[in-house]
Amino acid sequence: MPDSFADDAIVVNTDDYSRAYRDNLRRMHYVSQIHAPADDLIVEQAEKSCNYWFLEQLVGQVPLTPAKAWQAALRLIARGIIGADRDAVINLHSHVWLPA
Repeated sequence: MPDSFADDAIVVNTDDYSRAYRDNLRRMHYVSQIHAPADDLIVEQAEKSCNYWFLEQLVGQVPLTPAKAWQAALRLIARGIIGADRDAVINLHSHVWLPA
């Protein structure tokens, strides 16, 4: 294995994380492969200007299809723009917030 591989990979022991946390990481990695900056911007603007408590309420206030809004929200959670409890399964019923 070449030394340069260390620049692209990180060794992770999955035993250190709960199953929900690992599932959330997997989902966030999957949606991060989808390049949709316009969708991310729309959800980010709604996140800062709308009232919501659950992710479902935020997704419902965005003029995108629910699937696209959900994926954009998950990408924003992965980047730390939207806060969520990563130790609980992140779904439409998850409590979300603006990080401090």
